[in-house]
Amino acid sequence: MSLVSWTITFSVVLAFASGNPIYGLILNGLKGLYTRVGRYYFSNVQAKELALSFYKKLALLCEQKDTEHVMDCVRQYGKESGIIWHELQSPLPSDLEEVKR
Repeated sequence: MSLVSWTITFSVVLAFASGNPIYGLILNGLKGLYTRVGRYYFSNVQAKELALSFYKKLALLCEQKDTEHVMDCVRQYGKESGIIWHELQSPLPSDLEEVKR
């Protein structure tokens, strides 16, 4: 399973497990778009390394039952991945242009 597919599946499972089925349904409905964007995003080595590091940290927090720090971990990943995504938007490929608008 690719990192893109795994990330989408993980996000859908988390959405349903957290009692947010609407987000899970949105992710499922936009899976094709998320897959295209995800492939582009994860073609960046920094993005891939950041995601793998995030999932390892999240797994460790879960193993330690350290629920107090999960939100901080997710927020930090969101901020750092947002910076990478912003940097990737200037040379956005034409097949993703409609995503940018």
